[in-house]
Amino acid sequence: MEDFEKSIPFFEQLKKIRISKKLDLKNISEKSRIQVKYLQAIEEGQFEVIPEVYDKLFFQTYLGFLELDKETEVNYYNEFRRFRKISEPKHTTTIRKIRSQASDPEIIERFKKLYIGLPILLIVLIVIILALNSTKVSTNDEEPVEELSVRQVAQELEQKQLADSTAPENTANAEKSGISPEKQVSVGIRAIEDTWLRLVKDKKDTLEYLLRTGNNLTQTADSTMEFLIGKAYGIRMTINSKNIGVLGERGDVVSYMKVTSAGIVSKRLKRIGGNTVSNVSDSVN
Repeated sequence: MEDFEKSIPFFEQLKKIRISKKLDLKNISEKSRIQVKYLQAIEEGQFEVIPEVYDKLFFQTYLGFLELDKETEVNYYNEFRRFRKISEPKHTTTIRKIRSQASDPEIIERFKKLYIGLPILLIVLIVIILALNSTKVSTNDEEPVEELSVRQVAQELEQKQLADSTAPENTANAEKSGISPEKQVSVGIRAIEDTWLRLVKDKKDTLEYLLRTGNNLTQTADSTMEFLIGKAYGIRMTINSKNIGVLGERGDVVSYMKVTSAGIVSKRLKRIGGNTVSNVSDSVN
């Protein structure tokens, strides 16, 4: 790393490098559209100030203005990831509390009653849903757009993954056995700029990538893929061999996108560094 001193935290090293290159935070903020307070938080190691989903994108953009060589940039990025991993809270108290309650005979008895009544409730709900669906004459493909922050989208995807991971294994196997090849979706991605992304396949498997310029990535799913992408303009995409191209303009973040074999069925764009929001909802390419 440039001016590397092991006794100095990496974020202080970055600040020294910026000052030595006579770069001003206000100029970086104007060009990157990242607020000055977030740039200052990076140089002070206060990453908790930055929205969790934006921290990798902001740090990567900040490094780009320092014009470091690739190896040094990667080393600093790895330092950042280690620092964030160490500082993440560990949720152990809640788990212990749940286990202690589960040993209470009264609690166990309540769970038994719940397990008995749950199948009946599910049957009633299924009957109601089927009855409602049978009375529908037509559906409207366009639904009202609900504006979500990137943080809410990430939490929503993680909650869905946790809920699906607790479902019985035979349910997952039954879904897999009933999948038609025509409904499978294959997505090809080529990075035209360094870009971070997260995807959830079939509401179960969560993957995260930092793609470098020129990198290629191919992923397949049985039915759906959901994306969170740091740079809408940073990648070109194909869906089942159909060219989609870039997903937005410079400065846009794909806060949520759902892809099926039919193409992009839902996409929301958010402009970073400002209040402008562009939403595209439930549109099939």
